[in-house]
Amino acid sequence: MLSQTIVDRLKEIVGEKNVVTKPTELFAYGYDGTLLSGDAIGAVFPETTDQVVELVNYMNEQDIKLVPRGAGTNVSGGTIPSEKSIVINFTRMTKVLEIDTENFVAVVEPGVVNFDLQQELEKVGFYYPPDPSSWKASTLGGNIGECSGGPRCFKYGVTRDSILGLEVVLPNGKVIRTGGRNFKSEPGYDLTRIIVGSEGTLGLVTKAYLRILPKPVTKKTMLAIYNKVEDASQTVADIVAAGIIPTTLEMMDNLLINTTEDYCHAGLPRDAGAILIIEIDGYPEDMDEQIETIRDVTK
Repeated sequence: MLSQTIVDRLKEIVGEKNVVTKPTELFAYGYDGTLLSGDAIGAVFPETTDQVVELVNYMNEQDIKLVPRGAGTNVSGGTIPSEKSIVINFTRMTKVLEIDTENFVAVVEPGVVNFDLQQELEKVGFYYPPDPSSWKASTLGGNIGECSGGPRCFKYGVTRDSILGLEVVLPNGKVIRTGGRNFKSEPGYDLTRIIVGSEGTLGLVTKAYLRILPKPVTKKTMLAIYNKVEDASQTVADIVAAGIIPTTLEMMDNLLINTTEDYCHAGLPRDAGAILIIEIDGYPEDMDEQIETIRDVTK
């Protein structure tokens, strides 16, 4: 339990509405997408970098751990509070600060939901490549902490490959800025790539500079059906060896095919040993040649 003195100080830092101490309310911040859970002694919802700095400094004085949290969709236990810890929840830092289509950069706070950013980028003909399965709910801060990836990672990489720079509050309360607004930034240690995927253990991200891209002019999706998983696996290597890098390349074995069909009746072939779902993107004039190459490889 937190003393009233600590609770009052937390309310001074982030505001009364941004402090949670009741056990019945704290339950919502004690789990993630796994079956794991923990009991926090409090939860705070900062709205600015300055508030995060004050929280870090004060928690250091009180010898209380801070556990960062976004939407809690991860399946790694990354947001599970440990003993005598306070959850610092970033879901109220939700500003899309800038969308710069000339330089392919978006600047966001950590509580912005991946889906919401994609909606804003859609208006100007751009998109943010990382697409984790939780993209409609997960926050970009959480994606950064987990280095999330999705189907498009085959061509565009995971979250780490789309982060140009970060603003981070270190465990000692100091604010640093890593990287920058450009893909090629200043020389020296690449602290950005070290921090991405560290699950908040190296610092708390309060701002991120993201690489955004123009939406592809054309997309084509193909389905390849196999009797054996081994043949489908070999085709993946053969497609890449042929010089084609698909946007997405997903393989499903018979068990997964039938599980999917039982759930949503997608029309997949239940008797297949395996299937490949292949998507390519680019300009229309390139599509036919790529499709023919993939068709030849999958025969």
